[in-house]
Amino acid sequence: MLFFWPRNRSIAFVQQWIETMVHSGKNLHNIHIWDDQQAFNMLARMGPGNPGMMDPLIPVRGGEDRVFWCMNKEVRLGIMPLHLFQNGHTYFVQRAETDHALMVHNTFQYNGVE
Repeated sequence: MLFFWPRNRSIAFVQQWIETMVHSGKNLHNIHIWDDQQAFNMLARMGPGNPGMMDPLIPVRGGEDRVFWCMNKEVRLGIMPLHLFQNGHTYFVQRAETDHALMVHNTFQYNGVE
């Protein structure tokens, strides 16, 4: 699940993400892209002047270990709290703090559906 602030940098990130997915199934920057998640991860960890290399995410100062720089330090990426934004396994199987969940992401399909 993703949420983007409608800013020029995040819009550029999404446009580049879409362009990367258009090339799915092909090698892009020496990385084979199969799906949207791989494309997102590649863009988020893209290092400056180092296409194809996956750099570690750099914490944003004051982000309390939940906000990171991504895409050559052009976009900030935040991790949403799991007790409010749960995946299906956490909600339905683990039943972890289900009373306060704002939303549950139910779908997961490994590498798409044939």
